[in-house]
Amino acid sequence: MHPDEYQNIIDTNEEIAKLDEQLRAKRETENTKDKCPPCKMAWPHSVVDDALKRIGDSINKKINDEEWHKILRDPNIGKVVERQWGYYKVLHEGDGYTVKELTILPGKSLSDQRHFKRAEHWLVVKGTLMLHYEYDVPGASLNNAKLSNSQSFFIPQKCWHRPYNEGAEPVVVVETWLGDSTEEDIERRNA
Repeated sequence: MHPDEYQNIIDTNEEIAKLDEQLRAKRETENTKDKCPPCKMAWPHSVVDDALKRIGDSINKKINDEEWHKILRDPNIGKVVERQWGYYKVLHEGDGYTVKELTILPGKSLSDQRHFKRAEHWLVVKGTLMLHYEYDVPGASLNNAKLSNSQSFFIPQKCWHRPYNEGAEPVVVVETWLGDSTEEDIERRNA
């Protein structure tokens, strides 16, 4: 790596640290929304936080106003989508993968479902998740898993699965889709 490239990384880290500190200071003094630097549109704090996290771990170039604008303007990132079982938000979309945060409310469950174009990895970050699953192989039987904080589960393509929350507190899961897929890549069945 060329010495100038090292300096660019150091400069970028310092710029992000300064921006992060400015955001924290602003939040301490005001209860307002942040603004996108190029267009001055208001954004919720969570969108700015998510954008900082997404770029913070993989800094390899300076981030200019146009790149900030793209990060903050992505309509799918950080948008909360409500469902009958709770809600989710997309944290990051990449080439061949998507990362989402799901919150499953007490007493609620997702449908019994499977996907043909994606596998999923579920990491429980809060609460206890119950999961019924059935692999797509002849003679497979229904299995159960109980996942608590920091436990994860891999769901291959075509595996039937139905996560549910039988606890009194919401369950928070970080779900990673592996494969090119959309919300429409789903088959549901009655349990």
